[in-house]
Amino acid sequence: MDRNQTEQDQQTVNSEHKRNLEELKLVIYNTLYYIGSKVIRYSKHAAKRIKRASNQCYWFAKRNIVCFGDFVVEKKREMVNHSWVYPFHNLINNWKNDISNLKKACAARNMEAFKDALFDTLRTFKFVGHVVNYLLPVAGCIAFALTFQHYDSLTFALSVEYNGEQIGYIRNESEFFTAEKHVQDRIVSGDYEFPDDYIPQYTLQVVDEDQLSTVDELTDRIIEISGNEIQEASGLYVDGKFIGATTDGEGLILALKDMLDETRETAGEDAKVSFVQNVKVDKALYPVSSIVDLSNISAELTKEVAAARTYIIKPGDTPYDIANEYDVPLDTLLRNNEEVVKRFLPGDSLLIQSAVPLLEQKVVQTVTEENTLNFKTEQVLNNNFEKGYTKIKQNGQTGVEEVVYEVTYVDGFEVERTVVERNVVKEPVNAVLEVGTLMPAQYLNNVSGGNVGGFIWPVDGGYISCPIWGYYGHTGTDIAAKAGTAVRASAAGTVIYSGWQRGYGYVVIIDHGSGVRTLYGHNSALHVVVGQYVQQGQLISSVGSTGNSTGNHCHFEIIINGSYKDARQYIGYTYPGR
Repeated sequence: MDRNQTEQDQQTVNSEHKRNLEELKLVIYNTLYYIGSKVIRYSKHAAKRIKRASNQCYWFAKRNIVCFGDFVVEKKREMVNHSWVYPFHNLINNWKNDISNLKKACAARNMEAFKDALFDTLRTFKFVGHVVNYLLPVAGCIAFALTFQHYDSLTFALSVEYNGEQIGYIRNESEFFTAEKHVQDRIVSGDYEFPDDYIPQYTLQVVDEDQLSTVDELTDRIIEISGNEIQEASGLYVDGKFIGATTDGEGLILALKDMLDETRETAGEDAKVSFVQNVKVDKALYPVSSIVDLSNISAELTKEVAAARTYIIKPGDTPYDIANEYDVPLDTLLRNNEEVVKRFLPGDSLLIQSAVPLLEQKVVQTVTEENTLNFKTEQVLNNNFEKGYTKIKQNGQTGVEEVVYEVTYVDGFEVERTVVERNVVKEPVNAVLEVGTLMPAQYLNNVSGGNVGGFIWPVDGGYISCPIWGYYGHTGTDIAAKAGTAVRASAAGTVIYSGWQRGYGYVVIIDHGSGVRTLYGHNSALHVVVGQYVQQGQLISSVGSTGNSTGNHCHFEIIINGSYKDARQYIGYTYPGR
């Protein structure tokens, strides 16, 4: 009985709370409704008042602006009429009347009337004085502009006096300092003596434009009056640096041309050959001490100097081969390219220290190459087979692409390669792969007791030809098979590398998560791209012998948290015959 009473009391309290809550909601709703209606009402009144006030302001401004405009126009018209139109009309009318009175006085021979008419005529010329007062400031402005234009058209120059003689006219002092530097550049020995009075004196003068001296002319004059023995010769400059001067100017030009022709014969007639540096032959006055035989200049040009060169890595290159080819110590090559050597990918640049001629030559050749176009793999899902089942429905075929490059070499080093044209000679044919999607009850176990951690044998057949650590530095398990045999993902994961890698040739690396990766090396073809997610058993590449390989096989690695594992403990010792 007490329990029923307690439940009834509880229900009564709950009903009371519910009723109070409903009443509170109703009070809040009514309050908000009242406030909202008042706000809307006052807003409408305020909007009407603002609109009425804005209309009044608009019409007031418009009316006053129009009136002000009319007032300005009228005042301007009155001013023009009062200042110019009316006086001209009055002047013309007064002249007409005065001339008429003069004619009448002459006709009547009345001297008094003639004097009065003449005086009136002269008095009308007062207006001419007003006109002159207006025109004089305009005439003054015109005269000032003409005067400014005249003096602005004059050429002001500095007359340069050097060693007691006037040597030319220049625009500013920097031109003389440049000429002095050119003089020093033309000196290759210490026999040149500067004059005692080598400080120039400048005088500002007005000259004609054609009287100005160029820097080269000024240089010749400085050398001419220096008191040293001089001679006209042809000087050679490489990137602005004076190499030497010779009296055999034609021979110097022919020697430069022969250097280019010799390179062109080696590179081919279609190659574009030029000097890397800016080469200039300048015929001018030189101190006799700076003039040498042509053979000396030729020897100077072929002299080797230290310079940094880069080499673009190509497929199949190794650091050892590159060091031997360019006669660079292997340790030096590795030390200068620590980060690049870690990857050693085709297309990367290696820094090579070598000696190059003082005057370098650039060769631009058009090269046509055929590149292989890899085919893609299309998957056909089949739920009638368990996950991991794959079957090739159509074999893929690589295509051929003809690429025209414009390759730039500097002293035999390839420094730039630009694609000019691409033509597909043969389109690739995509492979079609049937993939099972039915989830098996358990992983397929092979006869050797493998499949630890869900890995499967990665090759369609084959046998283990070399286990891990079979020789020094061998970090994987080699599975020998025929060239072109399908290589499959040992476990599902994401492709993080698909391309050429030093030593491994064409390689695929798959990340399976939790620090687990697998590597498949020495492939002949790649069928996946970076970022692609692959299922277990999916075709990823074909067996080959690329990179450092002695036969067709798949170099298979299982890497867990950076440690190389014996793959046989995960996939078994023999092919399970799926």
